Amino acid sequence: LGEWGQPYKVHDTQLDMQDKFSGANDPKWINLIVGHLSHLINNKGYTCIKYYNLVNEPNGYWSSVDGNWQNWKEGVIMLNNSIIEEGLVGQIKIIGPDATPYNNEKSKFTGREWAIESVFQLDTVLGAYDVHDYPTKEYVRSGNFQKDYSKLIAFADSVAPKPFFLGEVGLEKYVEPNIKRYEADPYASSDSQMSVYDYDYGVDMADVLAQSMNSGFDATIAWGLDDAMHTNGDTGDRHQLKRWGMWNSLGSELTGDPNDEEIRPWFYTWALMTRYYPSGTKIIKMDGEIPKSVRVVAGIYNDALTMTLVNNSEEDHSFHFELYHNGDQLFTKYVYTEDYRAVDKNYFPKPISDEISVKGDYMIKVPAKSVILLTSIKL
Repeated sequence: LGEWGQPYKVHDTQLDMQDKFSGANDPKWINLIVGHLSHLINNKGYTCIKYYNLVNEPNGYWSSVDGNWQNWKEGVIMLNNSIIEEGLVGQIKIIGPDATPYNNEKSKFTGREWAIESVFQLDTVLGAYDVHDYPTKEYVRSGNFQKDYSKLIAFADSVAPKPFFLGEVGLEKYVEPNIKRYEADPYASSDSQMSVYDYDYGVDMADVLAQSMNSGFDATIAWGLDDAMHTNGDTGDRHQLKRWGMWNSLGSELTGDPNDEEIRPWFYTWALMTRYYPSGTKIIKMDGEIPKSVRVVAGIYNDALTMTLVNNSEEDHSFHFELYHNGDQLFTKYVYTEDYRAVDKNYFPKPISDEISVKGDYMIKVPAKSVILLTSIKL
């Protein structure tokens, strides 16, 4: 749970109430937050609210904090003290910094340093760490996403280990091909990723998810689910949709096009990976030589094994595996390629086989720009 930022500062500016709060460290705002949390948890009985985030992407120029580290830090400490005073300890924790890699010239720290300083300065206040990232396709395909975040998470674990979440991830929107596409769409805002309509976005997003799992993130959240959730500036203007979703549930109502309600390709890979790597899965290390732009991630859940291979290159690759884990299990296999991705009557992913034995030396071919998932989890 959380708020985008100081009320009326960035959003709902048409109300001319930007001066009603003085910043992230305004006691009035902190008291409102804690009162609301108490109402939801104590009066309404919600048990699903585990973390609270104070200010979305506070290091950004677009946030109500505009990179002011001290203002945000004071607010987080005040919020923690108020949670203690309200008797909510053990029921809700603060998560942060929620920062992006963006370097704001007004900020004392770079985007990456916001995460580092949160570990150093707020380890006794934060219950979990989180960051956001919208990397370029090239950065993801290079494998450097995993390398860089492995270092950050290893650092946090060495100083003050806590759950570390990738609270938002998508692909960079301000690149020329994407800009041309959203400018040509009468319903898309500049806050849109038009590649959600493309097959290869399903490969790229599976790639970044595999890298986030291998780097040590405890959870990853994709942005976003549905085009109908937001408009740019939250004005409700249907010509300013944030096109990031797996579909547009109001395609007919907002754009006059019922086809916009159809499930988009990248739902396929994310639906599979979120389903077969449930909470509590232990990510295991895979040894061996892996080609550039190919990722392998594997996890164990209740003695069942799931393995995903993402080939984000332009060449087919074949792999030989020896799995030292319960060789009697039979595996279900899913395949995502441009020409073939089986679905059921509801357009949900459908396996090509559910009785595959992977005993001994198992060979698998992974076509270019494809995702293959093998799992012994039976649902």
